[in-house]
Amino acid sequence: MDIFKLIFEHDILLEHLSGVEDPRHTAKKEASLEDFLKPAKTYTKYYLTGTKLDEQKFGLSALETYQDICDTLSSIFADKNVYSSNGELVENLSDALQEIQIHDHLIIGTGDAPESRLVEAIRLNSDKNVRDVLPELTELMDLGFVILYAENAHHGKDFHFFSARNLYEFFFEKFQPMTKKPTFRYFSINGKKVGSERTFYFETWTLHRPPHGFEEVTIDSKLR
Repeated sequence: MDIFKLIFEHDILLEHLSGVEDPRHTAKKEASLEDFLKPAKTYTKYYLTGTKLDEQKFGLSALETYQDICDTLSSIFADKNVYSSNGELVENLSDALQEIQIHDHLIIGTGDAPESRLVEAIRLNSDKNVRDVLPELTELMDLGFVILYAENAHHGKDFHFFSARNLYEFFFEKFQPMTKKPTFRYFSINGKKVGSERTFYFETWTLHRPPHGFEEVTIDSKLR
């Protein structure tokens, strides 16, 4: 049995990580009324993970349906250009997702490749985690790019997505047809409800009654 989990968080403020002072939270700076009323930039993040339940293997890439998941992600971004961590154009996103290394990333968007300085700035390695480079991610997201980061999992890798745009509808609907498989269960999870490691791995102890904020998606589920 594959347990697929889409963990989402919306309306995340990242200004403090991008080196931009928000006048509404900074006593040192005297802000104008225009600054005070200016809407704060918000971002979204999505964490795709899973559990191969019968073998107690944890990680998206450990699932039997991993290739199908990669193919689905490729279809979601079919109209976008994809760039590797060195700024080169990726021809086949599904293949790239299956081969991507932990702590590496892909840059997804329309138009030309991002400037080399931004590509270099977010180059990740084993000495960094994604939080270390959020300021650069913020700048790329403001330009319309989606960042995919390969996260370390117990038995393989998971995927983190960062975006200024809400991608939830695309993820929800594109993965929904996979629930036709009797060995695939899909959960949409509010990241604010994941308060502990025990809750994160709910499927190992309370699959029959998921925690509040953990919604199972079936073929008949509707977006609220």
